[in-house]
Amino acid sequence: MRNALRFALGRLASLEYQRAFGVGATKDELVLFYELLDSATNKAEVTLAQPILSRGYTSAELCALREFVQVANEAAEPIPMGSLSWADLIATSEWNAIRLAAQRTLDALGLNVTLQELIAHDNKGFE
Repeated sequence: MRNALRFALGRLASLEYQRAFGVGATKDELVLFYELLDSATNKAEVTLAQPILSRGYTSAELCALREFVQVANEAAEPIPMGSLSWADLIATSEWNAIRLAAQRTLDALGLNVTLQELIAHDNKGFE
């Protein structure tokens, strides 16, 4: 699950990825922003809810995951997901809060991911 979190949080944290596959994407490349958000929050929630998964994380890492889920859910609530373009979305303070929370969580978990790794992983299909 750690690797799945790495990619899900990485997509959500990377403004460069969002510009490439949201703002500047072709129809075939387009990634929907709610899919990025749902993927990351779902993986974090599953990790927190499943004792067999959460056992592999320190209490500080679990706290970071809980904080991410809370920030993401609270910040996403006022965003009109169906009516914003990617360009408009990434300019909002709410989306920026979500991106920064994803990056803080990656840092807390000791994970990082490059744009090239995200692209290569996406070419294999989302986890």
